[in-house]
Amino acid sequence: LDVDGHSLAALRDAFRIAAATQGRPTVLIAHTVKGKGVSFMENNAGWHGKAPSEEQYRQAAEELTAGLAVALGAAGAADPAGEAAAFGLLNEKEGN
Repeated sequence: LDVDGHSLAALRDAFRIAAATQGRPTVLIAHTVKGKGVSFMENNAGWHGKAPSEEQYRQAAEELTAGLAVALGAAGAADPAGEAAAFGLLNEKEGN
């Protein structure tokens, strides 16, 4: 199954198809973009394996949280902003 690896709805549907497939293995190929959703990292190979500074981390976390809320809304989440915040991107590195 070929799928947009950045689309929660497409991934959900592909996993459902894979789960329903019986008698043979299922391969899921998720097409993605390195650094997707972070303005200064997206499609920038220089960030592969490189840790961001604290400020860059905060900016990336804010951009990813905002993008996740949009993606969850598109996937039909009841409270996309709340669900995105529940991932705790900003609090994770701070140890909260």
